[in-house]
Amino acid sequence: MQEQTDIPGTEHPQVRLAPETIEYLRLQMQEAVAKGIDEAMTVQRARAFWAVGLEMLQQQARISAGRFVLDGIWTVVRKGFWVAIFLGAVYALGGWTLMVSAWKVISAGK
Repeated sequence: MQEQTDIPGTEHPQVRLAPETIEYLRLQMQEAVAKGIDEAMTVQRARAFWAVGLEMLQQQARISAGRFVLDGIWTVVRKGFWVAIFLGAVYALGGWTLMVSAWKVISAGK
């Protein structure tokens, strides 16, 4: 039985590394990654990163708060509209006396 010496799909022979070479490459990669991280994340870059993050957080909070306020205002306006329609109908049917009585009933229910 013959041992396969080629990587499937390529014309290059397999390369086997000695354990010492593997250890050397591992240490080289570890040092390169550590150096890259140190160079990439300086104090100035960290400050800029967090400043942008906080700015985005504040912007989203403003958008959400504005939406919350507008939704609350819209709800009050909508409910006020229906109360006005109801009281207008009551006034049309029975005048001020019936409207005052209806208002007392509505107010007592709260």
